[in-house]
Amino acid sequence: MVHAVTIDFPRTFLARVMPGESLMGGFRRILDVHRIQRAVILSGIGSLVEARFLGVQPGAKRPFGPKRITQLEAQGPFEILTLEGNIFPSGHTQIVHLHVALGTSDGKVIGGHLVDGEVYTTVELFLAALDHCRVRKVKDSVAGGIQLNIPTPGPSATALHHRKPGRSRSR
Repeated sequence: MVHAVTIDFPRTFLARVMPGESLMGGFRRILDVHRIQRAVILSGIGSLVEARFLGVQPGAKRPFGPKRITQLEAQGPFEILTLEGNIFPSGHTQIVHLHVALGTSDGKVIGGHLVDGEVYTTVELFLAALDHCRVRKVKDSVAGGIQLNIPTPGPSATALHHRKPGRSRSR
């Protein structure tokens, strides 16, 4: 089963993180200045000098946790090919969840869950605040880690049940 809610993008932002800055620090300043609690990163382009990633160890079983996480540090410079993610509260903390694909000078691509990186020339961000959304991130005992907690079906939520192809609900 999949849970979904309708959201609007009443406020959108175009922002730039400057050379030498921490990308995560830049995100945090943007969120602070504009009082953003929840958002979706629609796109990001630019470059990084270095990047730090998290990944799940090969063969790790669910639920995952700190002992099943790998860390990777990579030196660039890198071109940001894609940057996307979301921002939601979890308790009193804001979780900035970023995924990135980076291009190297020899045409290879690396990427994953981005922890942080130092901006090389610039990072240009396009993000949308989710002001009327009340979704939060919570500890998830099935998947592990902190995951989105989308409300169960109600007036503003819809449950999408998985159906086998070719089978209709009405008879």
